[in-house]
Amino acid sequence: MGHTPGMVHPPPPSTRPPLFTSSFLALCLVALFGFANIAMFYGFHVYTVRLGLDPDWRGPLLVLEPLVALVLRPLLAARLTSRNATAAAVAGLAIVALALLSYPLAREPWPLALVRLVHGLGFVVLVSAATALLAGILPSERSGQGFGIFTVATLLPFALVPPLCEALLRVLGDEALVYAWAAALCPLAALFLLPVGRRMARQAPREHAEPGRSRILAALRLPGVGLLLLAALFAYCAVPTVTFFVKDLALNLGLADPGLVFSVSMGATIAVRLFSGPLFDRLPKLPLLCLGLAGMGLSLALFGTAENGGQLLALAGCFGLSLGLVMPLLNAALFLATPPHLRGLALNLFLFTTDAGTVLGPLLGGALLARGLTLGEIYRLCGGLAAGALVWVLLAARRKGTA
Repeated sequence: MGHTPGMVHPPPPSTRPPLFTSSFLALCLVALFGFANIAMFYGFHVYTVRLGLDPDWRGPLLVLEPLVALVLRPLLAARLTSRNATAAAVAGLAIVALALLSYPLAREPWPLALVRLVHGLGFVVLVSAATALLAGILPSERSGQGFGIFTVATLLPFALVPPLCEALLRVLGDEALVYAWAAALCPLAALFLLPVGRRMARQAPREHAEPGRSRILAALRLPGVGLLLLAALFAYCAVPTVTFFVKDLALNLGLADPGLVFSVSMGATIAVRLFSGPLFDRLPKLPLLCLGLAGMGLSLALFGTAENGGQLLALAGCFGLSLGLVMPLLNAALFLATPPHLRGLALNLFLFTTDAGTVLGPLLGGALLARGLTLGEIYRLCGGLAAGALVWVLLAARRKGTA
């Protein structure tokens, strides 16, 4: 990272290739649809209650889909290339459509568990393949802004899909029918993907067929890559606490609508990625990334010191601004640290670490709360995790610079 082009000395604007190509925009739309498959299940717990399922089933049914992603993503990452990713993405869409159409037929625990497993399989194949395609079309000189825009496409469903689902639910009267109607979007997403696949087939170089394990080891041996993945794991263990534990904190501080904390942080994150994206490639990425991690750590550590709802919302805004810097720039750092034929693999390993952090963070936080730690102490620990991510980034920069 220390001498990686674009991390310290960005190229002049006149040499940067275009970012908003038809392929890039198509992949953003596919990502938006892919993450809509997560966002539309915001009310899944309520749905399982309405079905009268045993409470012991509700949690496992909810986590089955993301759990499949956590288990399968490393296996997929090692086998996806820019040449086979389009076919894999279309297959993922077909599996997602099958799962969505099956929800009205699965009203008992075991059939519903099977549908959730199939849905998780389709989701992880689709998103992993789209990520491999992104690695093949994204110009290195526009990587910071490119990842900023792409990650906005993964966040927008969480703002747009719940209100749309509520409107459909008033018409259809059944969550399972809402899920089934969403399958109609799968053929549309496939139509966006097919031209990307044809262009990639013409442009992508032939890649040597290496065993999956060899490709993973080759990526991890690159200077700084393993340390950047550790940084992503630490950061993503800290991030979910804002989603899972902030409601109690907000209510304790007298905030009438705890959802405002999430809205403010998400709005700040999207604003940074949309409006500051060009700066990600015009300014050195390493100082911006370090600034973002420092801001994230400080704001999280201070969450527990807020004395009223206004202070908590201000800290949520600072956290969102910092997160808006951190995730695109971590992606860009990993992208620039790997050669083109390993970039898709490296980015999917990044997604694996974020999957792991999203599972481990809430588990760790819940276990510590059960052992008597306060919310303030939990948030200070999360601030420490963000500081740890900053240390890993600096070590990666040093290792890359001396490689």
